[in-house]
Amino acid sequence: TYGFVRGAPSNGRPYRDLLGGTDPIHVYKTRAFAGRVPMQTPLFDAGARKQTVSLTVNGDLYARIRALGISASRVLEAALVQALREKQVELLRAEIRQDMVALADYVAGHGHPAAELREMFDAPEAT
Repeated sequence: TYGFVRGAPSNGRPYRDLLGGTDPIHVYKTRAFAGRVPMQTPLFDAGARKQTVSLTVNGDLYARIRALGISASRVLEAALVQALREKQVELLRAEIRQDMVALADYVAGHGHPAAELREMFDAPEAT
């Protein structure tokens, strides 16, 4: 699953939430393995150096959020995290669909692997 996970990342640098709260929120994609602690991989390096970029936005919108003290950089960064997470989920689901089709094709052509394994490891019958 993908999402926001509360807690400290391995590098100890928190990614702050959209509204500038003090509660650290870290963005991870999580892969759970049966019987093990989930393995977490950061979607991006939250402690990376900031990069100045040039964007074109509606002037009135920018003036209004600035007047209200809303940080455009923080809002943009949070929106980019959300877009990255959604794209990662989309790519993962496409990969899983492709793997499921490949498995179905294999089973159609060769039979289910579990049956083959049972035949391979069943004790021979005594004659």
